[in-house]
Amino acid sequence: MPLLLVVSIVLTKLYISGNSIAILADKVFTNRIRLQSIYWKKFGMSLWGKDISALTSRFVLDSAYIRCLVAYGIVFSVVFCADYVNILHKANKVGNNRLIILIIFFLVMGFAETSMLRVTFNITILALLNDKILNTNELSGTKKYG
Repeated sequence: MPLLLVVSIVLTKLYISGNSIAILADKVFTNRIRLQSIYWKKFGMSLWGKDISALTSRFVLDSAYIRCLVAYGIVFSVVFCADYVNILHKANKVGNNRLIILIIFFLVMGFAETSMLRVTFNITILALLNDKILNTNELSGTKKYG
C-alpha cells in the first residue's frame, strides 16, 4: 500500500507539472490523474484532512490514496498504510494466502476506486478491525479477548 500511495502522489505531482509520462498515464486511466490534480491543487495535504465536499458534486475523486491524504489527512493515511502492512505481514507469517491475495486486489483497485476506504465494499477492512478493535490476533494464532 505505501508503494501505491507514493505512486499516486508522484503521478499527481508530475501531472500538475506537465510531465508527458503522467499525461499519458492520465489518458490510460481515463482522466483520473487530472481529477486527482484538481483536488490536490485545491486542498493539498494536511495532518488531519480537509472537507472536500465542495468539489465532490462537480468532480469525482476516484483514487482512494489521494482521497485518503486530502480528505482524511497524513495521520490517518500513515496509520491506514501501517495497518495494511501489518496485516499483510501477519497473514504471510501464518500462510494465509487467500487473505493476502484479497488484500492485494483491494489495494490495487484503490488506485482507481475509493471503495477500499469503505467497510461495506472492502471486506479486508474486517481483518484490520478483527486484529485492532477486537484485539484477537487470530492471524498470529493467539486469541486474547478483553
